[in-house]
Amino acid sequence: MNRTKLCDTCGMLFVFEENAPRNFWMKNTLIPLDMYFYDASGKLVDTVKNMRPEQETTKPMEYISQPAKYVMEVTAGSQVFQPENFNPLRCF
Repeated sequence: MNRTKLCDTCGMLFVFEENAPRNFWMKNTLIPLDMYFYDASGKLVDTVKNMRPEQETTKPMEYISQPAKYVMEVTAGSQVFQPENFNPLRCF
C-alpha cells in the first residue's frame, strides 16, 4: 500500500470471486485501517477496527467467522464512512 494518508471520503474495496474466509496483513501499510467484510449479497458480516500500521506477523490476520466476497478498508476511526449503509453491489 505504502500510503501515508487516505482521505476521509476514500476507501479501498477488495472484490473476490466468491464468498470465503479472508486473510489480511498490514505489511507496507503506514496508516491504521478499519476493515468491513461483506458477503455476496452485500450484507455486512464482520468488522476489524484499528489494524495497526505495518503490523507484520508470521501469519496474516485471519478472518474466520462469516465468508466474505467484499472487503472495504477505510482510515481507522473514519467519521464519514457508514458501514451499515454501504453496499458494495452499488459500486458496479
